[in-house]
Amino acid sequence: IMKKIIKLVDLYNQNTYEFEKKNIEFLSKYLENIIIINIGFIVKSNKVNYQNEFNSKFKIHSPKSILELKELFLINDYPVLKCFSNDIKFFKINFFLSKVKNKIFVISNLGYQPQNFNYINQKIKYNFKFFILQRLKYYFSRLLILINIYPKIDFFFESSEFIIEGIKKGFSEKLKKSIFGIDLSYYKKVIKINSRAWDNHFYQKFEKNEKYIVFIDGMIFDHPDRIMREGPVNLENRSIYYKQMNKLLSHLANKYNKEIIICLHPKNNESEFKKDFKEFKCVKYQTDKYINQSYLVLFHEGSSIIEAILLKKKIINIDGKSLGSYINNRASLYRKLLNLRKIDFDNYLNDIEKIDIKELDNNFTNYDEYIKKNIVFDKSVSGVYQVVDYLKKSSF
Repeated sequence: IMKKIIKLVDLYNQNTYEFEKKNIEFLSKYLENIIIINIGFIVKSNKVNYQNEFNSKFKIHSPKSILELKELFLINDYPVLKCFSNDIKFFKINFFLSKVKNKIFVISNLGYQPQNFNYINQKIKYNFKFFILQRLKYYFSRLLILINIYPKIDFFFESSEFIIEGIKKGFSEKLKKSIFGIDLSYYKKVIKINSRAWDNHFYQKFEKNEKYIVFIDGMIFDHPDRIMREGPVNLENRSIYYKQMNKLLSHLANKYNKEIIICLHPKNNESEFKKDFKEFKCVKYQTDKYINQSYLVLFHEGSSIIEAILLKKKIINIDGKSLGSYINNRASLYRKLLNLRKIDFDNYLNDIEKIDIKELDNNFTNYDEYIKKNIVFDKSVSGVYQVVDYLKKSSF
């Protein structure tokens, strides 16, 4: 019976650490020990002070070389939770994992619909750049997997039905089922689990009220995905955006007599964005807490909205000309799926007057289907319990 796992993670990366620490905490409820191997030193990340965050169940190692990493694996044959990408930065670690006998698993529990390869309304030069930086890199990593330079994933635990269906319809699956029977798949087994948002709800029991209007900032101007597709930030558009968003948020604060909370994207510079939203409280790494305490949630696009969908909060989607086609197209995905009301921040006064708050309270027609497919399908257990239970039942 499996009682331990190895978690391979870059704890020196602040965003990775903040993202992973809840999964680490929740997993520990069902395991005797979690051996955390911090690869931050090997991949040359800046050090983050995390030591006080872990209890006695965690055994933390920070190897300074691949040789030291190898020595740790010689004495630990437990399943390995891989918490990093196939980016070239992690080449040495991925190469090492391709040679070990341990079973490797990944937890992908955001539970949202991605559209990472959107080419709509892009200039040719940015389409080309996107292909070189993203698709070519993806094909290269798949080649490395095929020739056993990178490891295959034994168990892929996924919450989103969209992603699972995408894998099933992918070229690798079609080839495996063809008369040739060639297996080029990256994931050996795909297992559906409940989402991260459900785990937050299952364990944390945040205070729930309707104290705030919450705006989920999506890093829409500085995000590498947008810049790669549409080029450098237009400073004039950026100025217009923050001017209009401040007006819109102030108007809503007065209309509903609620305090505004800006939940910043993890990669945003907190001090810089406090200058963009001078009148409002800006927080970081507390999005789920404030969504639980929200009267109204506003967003453009992004996985953080999943918490609001689960809790059936009143949600308004925001778009506008200066956001660019990439962000607006991603925003429209959620509107169509969930039948959300929209505010065009270029003409927000007109749109706000058309919004009936009682209508938003009853606008959950499509929420239930989305929740069942992507957030939680078994409310009796958490997602991390499903992971541990599956691993225990699997014969290694």
